[in-house]
Amino acid sequence: MSDRYWRKKAVAAWVEENGEICPGWGRVPHPSGDLTADHIVPRSQGGEGGAVQVLCRSCNSRRGTRKHANPVAPLAKGPEFPNVLS
Repeated sequence: MSDRYWRKKAVAAWVEENGEICPGWGRVPHPSGDLTADHIVPRSQGGEGGAVQVLCRSCNSRRGTRKHANPVAPLAKGPEFPNVLS
């Protein structure tokens, strides 16, 4: 299965468990209808597959290629899906 498939499943699982709430990155959790699955290790740094976290597009952009921990504590850890690209 493709990376896109696993990212879509991660977002669906997050929404089912937490609703349409972004855990925030550099800001407090907030409602968002535009959630995305973000690679914990940025793709530009070898994070093609593996663990993802759910963020809204704005927080995903704010995070950029940083791979350090979220400066604001997340609501909950999102689901991890197998690395299907290795």
